[in-house]
Amino acid sequence: MPYAPRLVRPLFGRQVAGVCIGFARTYGWDVGLVRILTVIGGIFLFPVVEIVYAACWIGIPEEPAGEMPMVHPTPPPPSQAG
Repeated sequence: MPYAPRLVRPLFGRQVAGVCIGFARTYGWDVGLVRILTVIGGIFLFPVVEIVYAACWIGIPEEPAGEMPMVHPTPPPPSQAG
């Protein structure tokens, strides 16, 4: 069974509360895109996105201090044999 990362708010790399980077790391999304969509959604869907963000800030646990940051492994470069 493949490892399913846990949704947490990381201690490092976050801008405000770590909600966007937590979702990005858990689901393998680009954190910049998640942040941009959050800001655009906050402008056009006020106050829905702000309420959801605040609820996630309260409801998503913070990453334990002793854990290493979750990083998706990158595939090895292609071999140059030939």
